[in-house]
Amino acid sequence: MNTTIILVIIIVFAFVASRLLKRHAPAYFAFSGAEYLALGVVLGPLVTNFVQPQALLHLEPVISLLLGVVGFTLGLMFREHFQNVRVFAPRSLASLIAIAIPGLGCYFFLRFVDLQVFSSDHILILSSATIGVVASVSSTSRIDAVARLLSADGWVTRNLRGFSVVSDVIAVFCFGIISAGMRTRVETTGVLDSFNTFSWLGASILIGFICGILFIAFLGKVRSTPHIFLATLGCVIFASGVASALGLSPLFVNLIVGVTLALFSPHTGILRPVIQRLEHPTLILLLIFAGIVWVPLSEMWLWAFVPIYLLLRFVGLRTATGMMLPLSPGKKAAPRFGMGLLAQGVIAVAIAVDYRQLNPESSSFVLTTLLLAVLAQDFLATRSLRRVLADAEELYTDMILDTKDSGETMGQDPLTEARGG
Repeated sequence: MNTTIILVIIIVFAFVASRLLKRHAPAYFAFSGAEYLALGVVLGPLVTNFVQPQALLHLEPVISLLLGVVGFTLGLMFREHFQNVRVFAPRSLASLIAIAIPGLGCYFFLRFVDLQVFSSDHILILSSATIGVVASVSSTSRIDAVARLLSADGWVTRNLRGFSVVSDVIAVFCFGIISAGMRTRVETTGVLDSFNTFSWLGASILIGFICGILFIAFLGKVRSTPHIFLATLGCVIFASGVASALGLSPLFVNLIVGVTLALFSPHTGILRPVIQRLEHPTLILLLIFAGIVWVPLSEMWLWAFVPIYLLLRFVGLRTATGMMLPLSPGKKAAPRFGMGLLAQGVIAVAIAVDYRQLNPESSSFVLTTLLLAVLAQDFLATRSLRRVLADAEELYTDMILDTKDSGETMGQDPLTEARGG
């Protein structure tokens, strides 16, 4: 089937599903992403082959655009959550610890058991770092949805939200460093041949910054919503295209675009409601494409690494949040704080898909581990979060949360997460 027809069918489905959810779902409902991942698997080469490998190759720019929208929207939240040093400094340090423990644990474990799934030590290091980065990500939309449903508010609730947003930003920035390291493996000629990891990282930041400044200059004093919407979409498309053409991360480059706008643009307040138009369709499309591009490991015994990842993530979150809480203003005892951060969301999926674009030959192990782990944690996250809020005595409602029917999972994340801290 023609690639354009395939794309139109998937996009129409995403917009229709998005509209139905907005119209008929309760205010606190956040749809589950598992069904869209499953749909992607069915549409992909594994089952029906509706989206054939050749067609998928032509759809890669669309995936880059979706990743760009996620990064752009997250970047718009930078100024809001990184203003108070006393607040964001402990959260940032905790985020780095939540990255380091799973990342190092993954590296030493894979090095010790020698699974032979990576072609070199360099790829092993970058893959382990990516797994560590994803392990630090938490879903703000889950926290927001449960807090609204249970009328929860207080010190623990606010810190859960704040840590989640900060950890998302730190994770994407760290992945930008990883993507720059991946770029050094690509053979180039001329002046680019002398670029190292820091050179490519600087290039990514510079591209994002220039795109952001050009966007600000282009808008000028425009206040028309349609014009701002089209300009925003054009900016994300351009930045994503440049990043993809240079073999860089569109997720990271557009994060820098969003951060630039958050710091220097007077249009930030107008941009947020404008970008919401792309929210649900982008999320659904990204989840569908994640299912399409997923190539499960043929050796089923390698799937046993998923529980090891879950254990490493649990240790990382427990250690990181245990360090963060005593340093946070208005500190309060919350021994189970890390259990409120189990849900990971679409930011985690976006990083995994971006990794697959940058390093397709070694992506099967990483993508399988991360997608299965995200889904597994989804079943436990809501109930665990409710217990954390109940222990903190921040629940002000007698409603009982039915985790089977609530459906608050990862489906709203990149854009809702960016708002929710």
